[in-house]
Amino acid sequence: MVTVMLTITFRPDMSADAAHSYWRTTHRDLVLAVPGVVGYKQNRRIKTIGTPGSWDGIVELTFADPEDHEAAMLSPEWAAVDADAPNFVVYDDIRTAIVSQEIHR
Repeated sequence: MVTVMLTITFRPDMSADAAHSYWRTTHRDLVLAVPGVVGYKQNRRIKTIGTPGSWDGIVELTFADPEDHEAAMLSPEWAAVDADAPNFVVYDDIRTAIVSQEIHR
């Protein structure tokens, strides 16, 4: 499995509720159309503990293997996801990491 995590920041000219609604409907549908995506989680920040973060959500995308991830990133469906992101997030603030997971429970 390959998991890609992204932090996102909602556009300042949209209400948080409007941006979240767009993310959980229109944008979600585009992501779910990407070939090779076997898991998609949207984690919306509801409260900050300690120093405030500059992000509003964390995205988790899961692929069966590195080859599926690479193919997905080259697909026209992913190009549509990428082109859609500025409709609700500050595109230049997206931070991405490929992570390994250890699930203990």
